[in-house]
Amino acid sequence: MQPDWDWGRALSWAVAAGAKEHAVTAAWRRGRAADVPTGTLWDVLRITRTLADDAVRRLRARGLVLGPVLLVPRRACVEFVVPPGTAASWPALYGTTCVGLGGTIRCPSPAGTPAACGRRWLSPPAGPVPTTDATHLAEVVTAALAHRTAALSADQEGHPESRPSP
Repeated sequence: MQPDWDWGRALSWAVAAGAKEHAVTAAWRRGRAADVPTGTLWDVLRITRTLADDAVRRLRARGLVLGPVLLVPRRACVEFVVPPGTAASWPALYGTTCVGLGGTIRCPSPAGTPAACGRRWLSPPAGPVPTTDATHLAEVVTAALAHRTAALSADQEGHPESRPSP
């Protein structure tokens, strides 16, 4: 069951970030994603889909606030809305990239259906929009990376032929 997403609140969120209201509504009415600037009210962290799935599970398990989150199938990633300035200070973690001041993200309608490009909200912008805490996100992404590394190492120990030769 899809949540009842509020188009008006999402539109206000996009406009407050610097998007043009008429451009956003026109794109959404055509089933397209609209360009919304980053870096003023928030930044965006792109994380590979497999790491992001694990990160979202870990954030929810801790009961932490999850701000707007976009699924981007064509890039095989998920985009998290985080506080402004995060892009400049984000640690160099494998499988992540940042979009800050001067960037844009393509935001689909909050209606729950994917845009023509395939983007859709996992956690839509609505109400007073919080962002995902960047420190908590870095912690859960690091934990997800450590878990994957440990699993890979255990798998290689079980299969000696897959280990690199000295």
